[in-house]
Amino acid sequence: MFEEVIPEIVGKKDSDASEQSKTAISNAEFIPIEPQTLKACFVDGGNACVFDSPAARVEFIRVYGVIYDGKERKDTKKEEGNVLIRNDGKGNVIVKAYPPLELELSIPENHPELSFGKERVSLGTVANIVRFILECRFLKELGKNCDLLVRDGPLVPNNEYEKKDLKELLDTKLVAGLCKTNTLLTKTGTSASASFFEQGPKEPWITPFKKENDIYISIVKLNERSEYAFRLDTVEQSEKIAAALAVTAGDAAFPGYPYPLIEADRLGRVSNRELEALKTRFMAEAGEDWVRLKRLATGSDAHSVLDRLS
Repeated sequence: MFEEVIPEIVGKKDSDASEQSKTAISNAEFIPIEPQTLKACFVDGGNACVFDSPAARVEFIRVYGVIYDGKERKDTKKEEGNVLIRNDGKGNVIVKAYPPLELELSIPENHPELSFGKERVSLGTVANIVRFILECRFLKELGKNCDLLVRDGPLVPNNEYEKKDLKELLDTKLVAGLCKTNTLLTKTGTSASASFFEQGPKEPWITPFKKENDIYISIVKLNERSEYAFRLDTVEQSEKIAAALAVTAGDAAFPGYPYPLIEADRLGRVSNRELEALKTRFMAEAGEDWVRLKRLATGSDAHSVLDRLS
């Protein structure tokens, strides 16, 4: 069924896959890294939509952080709360976070970086921007006494709102962004992470890839037992940062990925069960207003009816 598709992906149609991979990274420099201890703060978060309508959205957002000195956990902290995102009827999307979260924001609903075609800015897109901002601010505050700050995800902003808070974070001290997934491609159109992993040595290494918006983007393998190479974003001293990340990248469950980020991901995410409980509580606290709220949401949730019928 897929016999014609698979060779196109793995590169066997016109040439041997390994030779194509070698050509793609012919100028790569695999720099060995040795684990080096730094006191580091790691942050990740999660969010989930509690209520959604064309004009308003209630998002529950959690940010979780953990501080490690080498392999020793020193501190943990989380912040979570509700965020209201709504159209104000005057051409703007208004964001209001409720304690303990703190954030107020106004975004033009036809913002050129955020709108798609003739559609106005999606409230879901704004929710992701809010989480990004909250993660940056949380990381900056929690990690103020650390040598290294690490976020799950890239350090290249997608828009002016992310850019502002990210710049303030990057101006503090050593900062890194490690990506579980990425879309980096080589000159021949193959996956950069996969190509470098196939051609690199067994031992941990880092190789520079490109520079974008003053951010150095590298590919790293942080443990000799790792089955993955990851994208690492830094402002400077990439090898020192990779060496610090390698200290905690030996966990048997996911060798090659720093355990503090595994912990931050697990405790920061909002589970489906938790989301259902939040929706139930929202409905209960709405009381007699729920009938009206449910009607307002019909412009967004009709697709779910078809999902239940399938």
